[in-house]
Amino acid sequence: MNGLPNRCAAGQMLNSRWMDLLLEADPSSEAILQYAARSQAVFFEERGRPAAICLFGPSEDGNCTELFNVSVHQDFRRRGLATALLGNILEDRSLRPFRVCTGSVSFDALALYQKLGFRIVGVDSDFFTRNYSEPLYENGIQLRDRIIMELH
Repeated sequence: MNGLPNRCAAGQMLNSRWMDLLLEADPSSEAILQYAARSQAVFFEERGRPAAICLFGPSEDGNCTELFNVSVHQDFRRRGLATALLGNILEDRSLRPFRVCTGSVSFDALALYQKLGFRIVGVDSDFFTRNYSEPLYENGIQLRDRIIMELH
C-alpha cells in the first residue's frame, strides 16, 4: 500500500468483503447501513484484500463531520493505516469541526484520536448497554460508556 487511500461513496463499500471489516468496529449492521447512507469512505486495499476503512460524513445534527466507523483488518494493524486514513480526511479543513465517538475501554482508539488532536467533550453513560442487545467486551472489560471527542 503506497500513497493516498481510495475514496468513494460509502454505499459502494457495503458488500460482504468490506462489511465484515466494518462490523469489527461496529457490530450493528443496522447502524452501519444507517450512517453509510450519508457517508463517504476512504480505504486501503492490498492485493484486492480490504486492509482499512473509514466511513465519515455529516453528523445527524448537521453541526460537524463525524467519523462513523474506523476499522483496520487484524493482518494490517500497527502499520499506520488508521493514521493515514484519518490524516487524509482531517487535512480537509472545510470539513471541520470533526467528531468521533468510541468506547470508554477502546484504549488504542482513544490514544490514536488524542494523538491526532481530538479532545474529549462528553461521555454518553450506558450508551452501549442501552443500544446493543448483547453485552460488548473490549480488552476483557464490558463496554458501557461512549466517549465523545471533537477536533476543531
